Amino acid sequence: FMQAGDKKYGIQYTEDSETSRLEARLVKLGEQRYLDVYPPPDTGVTAVHRVDAHSFWKVSLEGDKLRLAPLDYEWLQALLEKDPKVIAATRPDKDLILLTASSKELQEFVRRHSEQAFKATEENVWQREPAPGK
Repeated sequence: FMQAGDKKYGIQYTEDSETSRLEARLVKLGEQRYLDVYPPPDTGVTAVHRVDAHSFWKVSLEGDKLRLAPLDYEWLQALLEKDPKVIAATRPDKDLILLTASSKELQEFVRRHSEQAFKATEENVWQREPAPGK
């Protein structure tokens, strides 16, 4: 994580020697904080072929531990199967759900379903590293 402005962050993620860059904004809904993560703008020739989708993560800070819980897509899929009108969404393929509701509707949905929606079995936990020389 690198701070890139007021409540805006750059994320550099490396897995299996492949590095990806993302941008994120810290959002507060009620008393709970969330991280809205999205790819940086693409102005190259491939921009027309890309869907700029956001992902939403529940954030909690406990001392020097940052916990990020992603939206539980299995829970979301089950909810949409039970009630397809609970939130506007589209399914470009069987493994992908894109929420298409307005920002206001999405925020209300997250507030209403936060406890169920972010109960992921594996939370991502980051430990703050001490400053060099400490």
